[in-house]
Amino acid sequence: MLKQISISRRILLIVIFTFILLPMTKEISYSQTSMTNVPREAEKHYQKGSEQYFAENYIGAFKEYSEAIKSCNYYFWAYLSRGYTLMKLGRFREAEDDFTNALKLDPKSVDACICRGLIRKEIKDYEGAIQDFSRAIEIKPSFPDSYNNRGILKSFLKDYEGAIQDFNKAIEFDERFGEAYFNRGAAKFNINKATDACEDWQIAYDLGVKQSEQMITVYCQ
Repeated sequence: MLKQISISRRILLIVIFTFILLPMTKEISYSQTSMTNVPREAEKHYQKGSEQYFAENYIGAFKEYSEAIKSCNYYFWAYLSRGYTLMKLGRFREAEDDFTNALKLDPKSVDACICRGLIRKEIKDYEGAIQDFSRAIEIKPSFPDSYNNRGILKSFLKDYEGAIQDFNKAIEFDERFGEAYFNRGAAKFNINKATDACEDWQIAYDLGVKQSEQMITVYCQ
């Protein structure tokens, strides 16, 4: 089975502010239907693909996951893992297709929802991305990353009030979610609440979000 892919953080620019997007979930949801009756040949290719993935040989991983899918076209984990691999390769449209196929096999996969949302962000389908994060929230309402990611997309669309509501929910479920404080600060600044923004950036900095230091230095002195 594919191991947890560690969270990497990327920086996205909105107006003059930096928003932090978490491009991977902190946990993996398990399909109840896709882990049974997988042919042995498909499983062998899947395991080889995972080995290649964690060796950062993404072309090799793609080939092995593709073979796994060829051997078993209902193999949820192969679609999900190939989608991760295609993200690494920057082949976003193909990755979107794989996450869509994964969701057809397991409509309650939080990972597939969030990953497709991230892909749709990359191809600038912001409304589609918001729908995916909203779907993830319906499936797992207590998962703070989904609110944080949806808040960022709302900020892209200049719905700062809606974004702040989402960041509030993320913080409600995880009061030490530094990135959500940081993002909420940027949204507040965009609606002329500079004092509140600076308070959020200070909290984010205290929680280890180093990007906050620049915002505090430039806007809060």
